[in-house]
Amino acid sequence: MTLLTGALVISSFANAAEAVKDTSGLVKKGTVSVSGATTLSNLESMIKQEADKQHASRYKIIAAGGHNLLSGTAIIYQ
Repeated sequence: MTLLTGALVISSFANAAEAVKDTSGLVKKGTVSVSGATTLSNLESMIKQEADKQHASRYKIIAAGGHNLLSGTAIIYQ
């Protein structure tokens, strides 16, 4: 039973966007921007969520900043 559950969890995340450093060979799909994050980890999670909504396979964060709340932008790839 546990193995089956684990397999289902793995398959449900198989199509999630992944962060990349090297974009060689990837096709740019567009950009996503988010705001209102309280930590860098939260910002990356929000960007990943937006990339997933756009059916991107990869993303590269190109800007992040802010004072009390953070905002960021990422290029998304197919």
